[in-house]
Amino acid sequence: MEISPLVPACSLASLAMIASGNQASAQSETLMLEEVIVTVLLSEPLTLNLGYGYQDEFYASNNESSAVLHDGYGLWGASFNLADIRLGDLDGSFRVLLWGKNLADEEYTVVGGKAFGSLGAEEVLTFGDRRSYGLTLSYLYD
Repeated sequence: MEISPLVPACSLASLAMIASGNQASAQSETLMLEEVIVTVLLSEPLTLNLGYGYQDEFYASNNESSAVLHDGYGLWGASFNLADIRLGDLDGSFRVLLWGKNLADEEYTVVGGKAFGSLGAEEVLTFGDRRSYGLTLSYLYD
């Protein structure tokens, strides 16, 4: 492998990983799918958003000696948005958003390594967010 003088200095393990095509966080497949459905409810706009995202397996380290191959994963999300809610003589309007992320409660890792092997930890992994949901109330000034 010939190294160009423009390539920044890095470890031989990192060069081997780059040469093998195992770049950090470089997945081979990514899919994002989102469908938006707009309806009308009591003359106020109601929006439903459904989304699915998939990330293929990936490495989360540039150092091949500590790299961990993370499994691919898919996440579902949804939100219901009710906008333009007018109350009394207020100049603005309210918006209510009910949302959920990782609805199937998929367990997935986002970063990890083998840096603590000398302490007995074979791999140290950070997991992605668990299922979460919430309600957001906004006031929009006219």
